[in-house]
Amino acid sequence: MPSVAPFAGTWLGQLDSSYFESRPGQPPATKGYPGADAYLYTGPRALVLRQQIAASAVLDTAYITELRRRAAAVEDPPDGLMHPETHFRRELESGALEFGS
Repeated sequence: MPSVAPFAGTWLGQLDSSYFESRPGQPPATKGYPGADAYLYTGPRALVLRQQIAASAVLDTAYITELRRRAAAVEDPPDGLMHPETHFRRELESGALEFGS
């Protein structure tokens, strides 16, 4: 760990592209993750350690404004991962403590 698994010639590359989240501007695909050629495996989920989001990042209005501008520039939907509210909520919900210790 960690290791990289290429999509080409593997079962990952044969997954239906609808299995993966799509974003505006991604090339159309029927198999594999559009626009990616490998998967980074970091080990069992229980071993992944997370650091909490710093309060200074969440409270930085210039930073939040820039994240919203970037999300709008790529036409990310309102609940898309590029919107800070969605990103921060998902980060909060996926912390290491969620899996126990």
